[in-house]
Amino acid sequence: MARKNNISAEIAAMEVGQTLSFPAERCNTIQSVASMSGFKYNRRYSTSIHREERIITVTREE
Repeated sequence: MARKNNISAEIAAMEVGQTLSFPAERCNTIQSVASMSGFKYNRRYSTSIHREERIITVTREE
């Protein structure tokens, strides 16, 4: 559970335009945390999956 809290804190601390990448194995967690953080803090995040590199990228848009 502590791992998810660290991800939540990392995403919440992002500045506009900042990008973070995580391993593909965390895909569902990352998408969920980005969505809930956007709602909670009234921000907009986007996620993109890079199959070849096996990563998911989160970008804070506003």
